[in-house]
Amino acid sequence: MDVTLLGTGDPAGLPRPGCPCAACSRAASGGGRAATSVLVDQVLLLDLTPGAAMAAARAGRTLHGVRQVLLTHPHDGPAVDFPDDLPPPVRVPDGRELTLLSGHRVRAVALDAPGTGYAVSGPDGQRLLYLPPGGSPAGLSDDEAQFDVVLLDVVGRPDALARLRAGGAVTWNTDVVAVHLGHDAPAGPELERRLAAAGARAMPDGGTLRAGDPPDAPEVPRRTLLLGAPGSGVSEEAVRRLATFPTVVRVLPGGGTPASGVEGVRRADGSVATGPGTGSSGAGAPGGGAPGGGEAARMADGSGSHDGDRLPEDGPAAGSALAAGRYHPPGWTTTVTTELLPLLREDGPPLLVDSLTRWLAATHTTGPRSVARGAARPGPGFGLPAGYPSRVADAVRHCPRPLVLVSDQPQPGAAPPGDRDGRFAAELARLNAAVAAECEEVLLIIAGLPLRLRS
Repeated sequence: MDVTLLGTGDPAGLPRPGCPCAACSRAASGGGRAATSVLVDQVLLLDLTPGAAMAAARAGRTLHGVRQVLLTHPHDGPAVDFPDDLPPPVRVPDGRELTLLSGHRVRAVALDAPGTGYAVSGPDGQRLLYLPPGGSPAGLSDDEAQFDVVLLDVVGRPDALARLRAGGAVTWNTDVVAVHLGHDAPAGPELERRLAAAGARAMPDGGTLRAGDPPDAPEVPRRTLLLGAPGSGVSEEAVRRLATFPTVVRVLPGGGTPASGVEGVRRADGSVATGPGTGSSGAGAPGGGAPGGGEAARMADGSGSHDGDRLPEDGPAAGSALAAGRYHPPGWTTTVTTELLPLLREDGPPLLVDSLTRWLAATHTTGPRSVARGAARPGPGFGLPAGYPSRVADAVRHCPRPLVLVSDQPQPGAAPPGDRDGRFAAELARLNAAVAAECEEVLLIIAGLPLRLRS
């Protein structure tokens, strides 16, 4: 089954007419995308968009053999020139199935947003799923067979891909292609990097793929370290990288006495699971702060909740919610613990350590120490056991599951609270260097923009 992407942009296209944004300005000089339209074996057209006939000609295809035109969402853009030789476009009611004379079978898939998705089966058994912009499937059965190709809005609805993976409709042998890419999506290498983390790829307008061929997407990085100052967008980037996985374990620092009588694993549906080794803590960062304990207590007593299926908007409020662990994409759990190494050695769903800085502060602050020399100031001390960075790096090296680690970097010239002799900053630098050496990808987040230090 040959699938030709006549367009890969959102319904308004890229650049959007009259839009002065930076993304549209860049696209105007190259890299533009027409509204998404898909031609299947030159007999089925999914979404009729402006200039579809010319787009087919540029791709070396023709619309003369099209026997069915299906629409997925209401058209509110520019008027569409309707070729005379095309059958009238229709939308199939949810759950209904139609069969073409060519042997293709099409089933309408219900969505959680306005519009209709289509599951297409070719004459030889290959399967394609096409979802409209902003749509996630709500009508797939639990025993849905695997799709060979999936075309969906990966950037706008990463949770849709997570839902498909959870049900087994998408596996790592599925070719996942991002479509409906507009001016809100990153461009160039950043788009490729973000999609690669999701096990997906993008294609230019006019590209053709064949259902059943091995997927051409880059391999998902197994270990990633994200560096950035608080408020830089590093926590948002961490969640974004794992948003297409159906299950993720998020590790927050803490330990000791559980808050409110419960131990701190909070599920995405708001319920709290109990189990050994997970609890909220009063253990604080240097200077008496409690980066793990206070936030974990709010999670455990139910006052913090996740924000539905969507990633929160960027900004300080979103960043604080993510850093506090109060936001959970569906299927995520949060574990509050002081024992990081056992989790790194265990197999299971992807692991998000958020963050090394807070975990280090909450778990390795010692009690008061004596004044060893006259110039030293009394107060809480800090230190790591000998060889500890090497043990963490070894656990990262042998971690059997996808791993994303966040390390909040203190502002230049600003010592962390309670870091009276600079030991905390020095130990954090040692730990970051040891962990970075074992990660395939290391990114520095500045003003929400990821800069590749290693890729």
